[in-house]
Amino acid sequence: MMKFEIIKDKEKLERKRQFLARKYPYSLESFGKVVGYEMPALEPPFPQLESWLEKSMYPREFWGIEYYVATNNGNIDRIIPAAEYYKLAFRSIADELYSVALSVSRIDNLQVEINDAYKSTREVRPSSGHSFFNASTYVYAMKSELGNFFFVSRSLLDTIATLMHFLYGPKAKQHRSFTDFIKYAVREKSGSGEEVDTGMKDYIEKNLDWYARLKDIRDYITHYKSIDVSFYEQTDGNIQIYLEDRFESGELLHAVQAGISAFITFMDNHFKTRIEKLT
Repeated sequence: MMKFEIIKDKEKLERKRQFLARKYPYSLESFGKVVGYEMPALEPPFPQLESWLEKSMYPREFWGIEYYVATNNGNIDRIIPAAEYYKLAFRSIADELYSVALSVSRIDNLQVEINDAYKSTREVRPSSGHSFFNASTYVYAMKSELGNFFFVSRSLLDTIATLMHFLYGPKAKQHRSFTDFIKYAVREKSGSGEEVDTGMKDYIEKNLDWYARLKDIRDYITHYKSIDVSFYEQTDGNIQIYLEDRFESGELLHAVQAGISAFITFMDNHFKTRIEKLT
């Protein structure tokens, strides 16, 4: 769990800056000469919202507010201006969307390769009558990609949760995780000075059934063990791949990926419209 502290007090901010200056006294030049690089640009996750924010005065409402972001043991920590944080978060979400799509593509390809291996090496055990085949290293590769898919998908949503203070305004609550945000968003009553975002509440209640599966599987991998992969013969001569004898792998992954994409599209329009009305 990350620490994500909203700092509005100038004295507290100065103490935090001095703390970081003492903690990191070295110059980056001590590492050597910086080498630049370039990469293809990724599609922006929130094109409407980003375009509007770049032309809007809304980020100025966060002038004088800073975020102190740190890992629990303090191995990584930094101060980020709240008015600029959305740019960093948008880039991070774009990176994670790319990683999720890459894992889905690789898993789809692995499923094709596994089916090819099944067809070319399939034998039937005389004692049981069950089929078996040489899966080579495909299962290990699939487990690796599945781990990346579930971890990055969850990480992406937790990054989205850190944006909610900026998207709801300077007096809004900060959320430590996407689960924390969901619980807050679907509450029945608002606290003092707060309002229930009925559009967000309605969307979550009707469209986020996939998140419970994502959360459970990611927690299972994190706290118990790597996910089991099983194969089942079909009448058309192919095999289907199941995870933990519960979920057909392709169906589950594409449902989660589509759910994330749909939620981001909803957010893009929802918050652009919401903030525009408030400013």
